[in-house]
Amino acid sequence: MVEKFINTILFLIFFLTAGFSFAEAGFVYIMTNENGNYLKIGVAKNTELIRAREVNGATGIPVSLQIYSVKKAADYKEVEDFIDQKFDRNRIGKHFNDRVKSPFFSINLKDACAELSKFEIPPKRKKRSPFTFSSLDIPVGATLLYINNDCIKAEVFNNKDVLNDGRRISLSSLTARLLNRKSIIGVKTLDYWTYEGERLSDRRTRME
Repeated sequence: MVEKFINTILFLIFFLTAGFSFAEAGFVYIMTNENGNYLKIGVAKNTELIRAREVNGATGIPVSLQIYSVKKAADYKEVEDFIDQKFDRNRIGKHFNDRVKSPFFSINLKDACAELSKFEIPPKRKKRSPFTFSSLDIPVGATLLYINNDCIKAEVFNNKDVLNDGRRISLSSLTARLLNRKSIIGVKTLDYWTYEGERLSDRRTRME
């Protein structure tokens, strides 16, 4: 009974994964000679392999190559297939065998970088620190103007709160109220207020 159950599970796993390929993160690298007219383009699972290829690789190309660019790719095997198709006519050097082609190319360095950048994993955005008025050099007592109606004003009370009609309230809560929103979730508060003629969101971008 147990064996039958295990066989059923194994069959389901095979059925669900059959025909699917799983992306494997890795690196795409470009090595170039001093003049930039010979490129070696390849992929590797880790940067140590790239270094080894730079030092130990038997190139068949009578020039010295150095690493120009190393970028992390979400699926390095996909990049490998792309290289084979996109740059095949620019390939130079002797193939190692029928299956392993030469990794050397005569192609413009800028064009190669532009094509391969499509596969690059974008760097993670730095998480912003919580907003405070002092981080934007806005002092206590400063007057903020509501962008949809400059007759509506808020006076900075402390690093987080403002005074509006004599009532202390957070700027985000005041903004939600003016927009007739029940919650502050999704409200881009800093887009709705200006200080000294500058939108607070623009001021934050400029100062950070």
